[in-house]
Amino acid sequence: MNATGKSDMQNWYDVVSAYRENQIEPCLTWLIEILQAQKSWKTRPKSWEWEFPSLTEPSESEWADIKKKYAEIDALYIDRGAVDPIEVWQERFGGGVFQSNIQISKPKIETSLEVEAENQDLLNSDDEGN
Repeated sequence: MNATGKSDMQNWYDVVSAYRENQIEPCLTWLIEILQAQKSWKTRPKSWEWEFPSLTEPSESEWADIKKKYAEIDALYIDRGAVDPIEVWQERFGGGVFQSNIQISKPKIETSLEVEAENQDLLNSDDEGN
């Protein structure tokens, strides 16, 4: 290793990451596809998403910066009414551990045709009343 060892460690992490991506991930993907195709599975998982754990851990300072950035993003969405604060909190902290990768349920968005039809109905009812 060199004086700090950082370069050597980064090279090792690159080797491990490449091995994961090129060797292990295709095998796991193939195995998951086989499992998903099973017809008689009583307790089927709700989510098939997975990821390799990080090879490095952020320092306390880095982790605080990461959480601050997510809090700022959440606040922007909440302030603009794009997401429900309770749902964000539940997804972010509900499991007892901070989650960086969360999914908020999609709101039902009416199509422009549905809105146009409703507006036309309102106009027609106003015309009949006047």
